[in-house]
Parts: sequence; structure tokens; C-alpha cells
Amino acid sequence: MNTRTLILTVAATVALALAPATAQVSPESYLAGVANAQSGEQAAAAYSAGVAVSPYHVPLHETYLLRMAELGLVDQTFPQARWLVQVDTTNGIAWAVIAIQGATEGQMAEAVDAVIRALATQQEHPFVLHTAGQVVGWYDHDNGLATAD
Repeated sequence: MNTRTLILTVAATVALALAPATAQVSPESYLAGVANAQSGEQAAAAYSAGVAVSPYHVPLHETYLLRMAELGLVDQTFPQARWLVQVDTTNGIAWAVIAIQGATEGQMAEAVDAVIRALATQQEHPFVLHTAGQVVGWYDHDNGLATAD
């Protein structure tokens, strides 16, 4: 993670924590900026700007999680995913990100629980399905269940 992306991610997280719950402006214009970002830095900049306008806009957070995952930077979205499931406990995208975090940190019980929660609400979403497959693979590998045929 480069320093600029880290700073932008931290700024967005701080904005979430400090923002009033009554923000009225919709950050729709920032959704496209996040979705079309060519780098993590661009996605984080658009996300930070959108969060500053409307910190509780769930589609903005979801779009950021998905775009960063597409860019191979899902590890930079763990705090945002944890925040999002506090706001929307049925958000499958956020639960899938939390499953990845649990698996990469060796917390397989948490990873499996999170992927089950993700599948419970968004069982047909490609990111959720891909994550479920990854977690099952990690689980099998970590528990000696994988076999080489």
C-alpha cells in the first residue's frame, strides 16, 4: 500500500467516525469516480470525497469495497467493511471482505462465519461467490483437507 492511498483511506475512515448522522447530500457523482477508478489511489480519492459529502451512503461504501477488490487491493478496505456491517448487518459485500480478512489473518472460524453471512444475503453476487470459494479453499488447506489428485 502506498503512502497516499493509506492517507486517503485513513481520512475516509476518520470522516466516517466524525460525520454527523444527518448528512443530506447524496454522493451519486462520486459513485462513478470510485467505480471507474484506474488505481487504488483514484478510488480512495473519489471515495474520500464522497464520504465527506455523505458518510452514510451505503452504495458508495459497497462500490468502494468492490472496486478495490477488483484492483487487487481488498486488504485496504477492511476497516470500511467492518464499519459497513455495523450500519447494514445484511451487507453481503462487506461480509465477504471480512471473510477475506479473517482468512488472510488465519482466523478461519471468523472467515467461515462471515462468508456464511455474505451468502445468506447475496448468494448470487459474483464477488460473494468467489470469496466463498476462496474461503473454502483456505479452510481445506489450513485443515489438511486438500488432496492432490
